[in-house]
Amino acid sequence: MAMGTATRRWSLILFLAGGSVSGCQDRAKPVDSSFPVERIELRPAETERGEELEEVVASQTGQKLFLHPPAKGLIGAEDIARAYIVIHPEEGMEVVLCMEFTESGQKKMKQLNQTHRNNPVVVLIDGKALRPADPRMRLASNTELAIAAVFTREEAQRVRNEGGK
Repeated sequence: MAMGTATRRWSLILFLAGGSVSGCQDRAKPVDSSFPVERIELRPAETERGEELEEVVASQTGQKLFLHPPAKGLIGAEDIARAYIVIHPEEGMEVVLCMEFTESGQKKMKQLNQTHRNNPVVVLIDGKALRPADPRMRLASNTELAIAAVFTREEAQRVRNEGGK
């Protein structure tokens, strides 16, 4: 999977549509578009209500999840050094939101890896939960993260055309 350099490894992909990218020389390459980190939150969540948990409903699926307080998540520029959207030209491929973490974010992600594995995580954009296709935290890198299906192709194209706004 080409998302930058051949050496880049993405340890967590919550959902990525199938499809081979071998033989990419004859195909169009994915397009990377910068995305403003201040619009992003990554929060651990639960599937059932609990004390101090905030209910959210995914805007596209209607799925309910219950978020832990912001202090337990990764929030904006404090924790996310860089974010970008990868749009693959093949229609069957999901759009991927990629994030690289600051030192603070790396510490928080390490904590999430230790305490929240196999539990839901939610990406909020502008405070809204989008569509977590399979939001379970499995194995994540402490330094970077790639999550598919946060945006539809149309939303990602609009963000790209607006320059991340």
